Amino acid sequence: MEPKSQNLDPTGPGIALTFLYYFSMTTGIIVVTGSRFLDLTYTSPQLYQYGIGLGSAVGLLGVFINRNLIMDIAFEDRVSFQKQLDQALATMGFTQDSQKNRSTLTRQEFDLIYQRSGVRGWLAGRVYVVLSPGMAKISGRASNIRRLRPQLSLDRDQPLSTKLE
Repeated sequence: MEPKSQNLDPTGPGIALTFLYYFSMTTGIIVVTGSRFLDLTYTSPQLYQYGIGLGSAVGLLGVFINRNLIMDIAFEDRVSFQKQLDQALATMGFTQDSQKNRSTLTRQEFDLIYQRSGVRGWLAGRVYVVLSPGMAKISGRASNIRRLRPQLSLDRDQPLSTKLE
């Protein structure tokens, strides 16, 4: 197994990709269901007006809730930090992912991966952690990172980074 890169940023989809996904899916659903149930054609401008309006709103909501955020945390003792992190994520319903469920690529990139069990795991996403001496990078959905931050007693003014694409 190769050593982990110290410059690894555990990033996921950025703001642009998240917005595009929610916008396009919502617009497509509005056009398809609207044409089916309202007896309008696919080329009807009314469908696209509603689709673009609702798609924009849902896209912005998706960016706020589901974009990926990265939180950098400095710590002094790795064992006590990991214990605090385990407890904080356990209160949120996350458990550490076992090695057998990970792909080879994922095992090499991240020190710790947390996920929820069952259907909740599909909806909540995973929390990825890269540990280096005295520093941890925690990456996950914005809603999860915002809930985790106060449990780790972090300053709210400390910036969270996001991937801008």
